[in-house]
Amino acid sequence: MTNQESTNCLELKNEERKKLLLEIMNDPVKRKYACEKSVALFSLYYFSQYHWFDMPDFHEDMYKDLSFDDVIGAMWVMFRESAKTSLAKIGLAHAICYVRKNFILWVSYDLKKAASNLYDVALSLQTNDRILEDFGQLFYEPDMSDDIDKRKFSKKKSIAEFITVNKIKVKAYSTEPSIRGEVYGNYRPDLIILDDIENSKTVVSDAMTEEVINFLDEMLSGMAPDANVILLANRLSFSGSVTYFEDKIKNEPGWVVRDVKVVEDGKITWPQKYVHTDKEAEEKNRSITNPKQRVVSLEKKQRILGYTAYNREMLNTPLTDEEREFKLGWLQNEYSLEDLKGKERNRYITIDVADSKARGKNDPDETGTTVVDIDDRGNWYTIFVKGSRLNSPELIDWIFYLWDTYKPIKIGVEKKSLEDQVLPYIRQRSDELGVYPVVVELKHGGIKKEDLS
Repeated sequence: MTNQESTNCLELKNEERKKLLLEIMNDPVKRKYACEKSVALFSLYYFSQYHWFDMPDFHEDMYKDLSFDDVIGAMWVMFRESAKTSLAKIGLAHAICYVRKNFILWVSYDLKKAASNLYDVALSLQTNDRILEDFGQLFYEPDMSDDIDKRKFSKKKSIAEFITVNKIKVKAYSTEPSIRGEVYGNYRPDLIILDDIENSKTVVSDAMTEEVINFLDEMLSGMAPDANVILLANRLSFSGSVTYFEDKIKNEPGWVVRDVKVVEDGKITWPQKYVHTDKEAEEKNRSITNPKQRVVSLEKKQRILGYTAYNREMLNTPLTDEEREFKLGWLQNEYSLEDLKGKERNRYITIDVADSKARGKNDPDETGTTVVDIDDRGNWYTIFVKGSRLNSPELIDWIFYLWDTYKPIKIGVEKKSLEDQVLPYIRQRSDELGVYPVVVELKHGGIKKEDLS
């Protein structure tokens, strides 16, 4: 199929276009050529299982981005369930099938999440019948299992790195190491997909945010001259790493930012999938038998997610200061300890203990400690704040250090952590040292932390 034929196809009337399209898709040579030129067509043919709903307008823009004809990089700041991750995986598969790239990175803050996404792509190369028919088996592993059709597929649940039959290297990456110096033969990374580099943990941590920002800066200086970048994100903050990157590239030639909310100016941006109310959803779904094709009520989604999470994840609207439980305006003057002399104050320490399972898996979650004085007028003075990665023995040592150093009235620890990880060891150490810290339980009252941030 020539470029002229492709142009003529777009100019034909609908019925003629459908007829010509069927002719093209039934011819292996023309089909492969057409799908190379159009990532959207590649998606519709080879990944038809993803297409339960008609394509919204903003998907057409995303497919154009994935062709990289006029785009160096694109930021997809879009509502959750906008299919941005699925389209990125399809774009990666397209780059592999047509050898458009040589060294591809999928980057997430959590390396395991990146490897899990690469598994989906690798599995498609191993089991997708239409890809196998047109491109052959593009990825083998030494210990692949047979299914009932005798096709080979991976036994793994995640794949951190692989090289395809057509010599393309694909690697999962976290934001902790720098990609400077990362090479594959003569190639530096020439396609980088950034997915979930900012999350509910990183966005509230200056240290984590700075780590991601440093990675982004070094990425821009360490990738190949002809490299392309796709960043997938939700807008969780106006001051995090995603906003930093957006400010850095939004006026640069060849870069685009697509900020898509589920509702814009009162209109749903994916009307084939979502409706405003429960009543609309009930009426439309009455005649739809396949659950995957039933429309989703945004009224119900807001009810389930809650106001805060819905605004953040579906409308790209982080909390304003007025909506925060703790408002930035409350953080007023700074005082030295000399300023506080003569003020009657009670001192308390609170500890938010990192999950023990996460610590065992070297998760970056930290134990948070705050030391606060409260005067007789109800003013709070933050004396000390620290995040630390502590194992169980270190946590007990830390509690005794805090008790001895800051001499609080009591130390509060969240109930489950107190019962499981603190009290049994505190009692033993107290008997050994003859020091008895007052450690009490803190109750969260059923309120999620996210709704206080």
